[in-house]
Amino acid sequence: MEKFRSFEDPATGIMPFMPHKVVRPKNILMWLLRGLAGLALVLLRLPFALVAYLCFVLAGTLCSLIPIAGLRRLCQRFNDAVSCRLLLFSLGFWWISAGYVKKNSVTVSRAAQKGAASWPPCSGATSGSLIIATLVSWLDILYLTFRFSPVFAFPLHDAPKGKKVLHGKVLALSPLAAIGHVTAFPNQDLSKAVPLASLVDDAKQGNSGPVVLFAEGVSSNGRGILPFLHPASPVEGAGDGAEAQGIEGQPWVGGKAPECFACSVRYPFKFMSGSFTVGSVWGHTYNLLSQVYNMMDVVYLDPRTTEIKKGDQGLAPSLRTAQPFAATLREALRAAISTPQVPVKLVVPRAGVTNEGSSESLSAVEVKRKFRTAFNNPKAKVDK
Repeated sequence: MEKFRSFEDPATGIMPFMPHKVVRPKNILMWLLRGLAGLALVLLRLPFALVAYLCFVLAGTLCSLIPIAGLRRLCQRFNDAVSCRLLLFSLGFWWISAGYVKKNSVTVSRAAQKGAASWPPCSGATSGSLIIATLVSWLDILYLTFRFSPVFAFPLHDAPKGKKVLHGKVLALSPLAAIGHVTAFPNQDLSKAVPLASLVDDAKQGNSGPVVLFAEGVSSNGRGILPFLHPASPVEGAGDGAEAQGIEGQPWVGGKAPECFACSVRYPFKFMSGSFTVGSVWGHTYNLLSQVYNMMDVVYLDPRTTEIKKGDQGLAPSLRTAQPFAATLREALRAAISTPQVPVKLVVPRAGVTNEGSSESLSAVEVKRKFRTAFNNPKAKVDK
């Protein structure tokens, strides 16, 4: 554990990429009994999970061949809603708690009586809408596909050799490709990068669902919210150029910003967390299958608080009177998901010390890449 202290957030001491420890019985008899019971659950659930996965893949492929956009979207929504929910159910997520910030006290009737936001949460998200989400696990993608059948977008963090990162563009991925992006953490294919504004417009014109933007770029363990990457957030120290424009300054087609929503998926746990940062996805899946049940908690922000203000578009940073939209949204998400039992902080992880002895100034994505290398090679030494 001490080896990874060089990757913590100096202000809070949180290590956002450290996987949660699996709690195991200290009594050897209880450990053996739980192991055998877990194996039995895996053998019982695995066939259902495989069937749900195959239905999701095969039926999804057939749906994509339908030439009529409206019919294709209808079939895709049906397949995603049924297959992904069955897959989550077989993984032990029998019930998914979802709602606005005070979800435990909100019901359908109360929401209607008090004029609260629409119910179910985010029901106004349609093709061409933008959903900004935190990222804690590959399971987030299954849930969001179940709810919205969206297009997933990841900010660019890799750069062509000898060049700067292509700020302002995102990588558009299907659900399966997005899961692979989270679990395998491959280098990004920059040839497929597109401007966020163009992706949102294409989703609207093609009736392909809302766009889910994972503003942090990579998954964390849920203890902290990482800095948002461009185009969700302005590039620090970029001056007055295009890179200084956050989500509110994007060149939206038609000059009108899309409807914006925000959510965060959490995984309360007693023995093993559903969050996934580094390690084996197969081992993570086995642990999920071996538990009697798993918990998922989804918090949405009231869409009236996530509206992208038109008045901010095109303004130079020196003319803005309020915080950038990304900073306000990041703090709102932190406040929404933080609890006295599990406080959540805004974190900026560091990347250790270089061989020359000076601290590195790297993005959270680059820090995670270094952390992943150190985690997967326990005998390797962190640069000091």
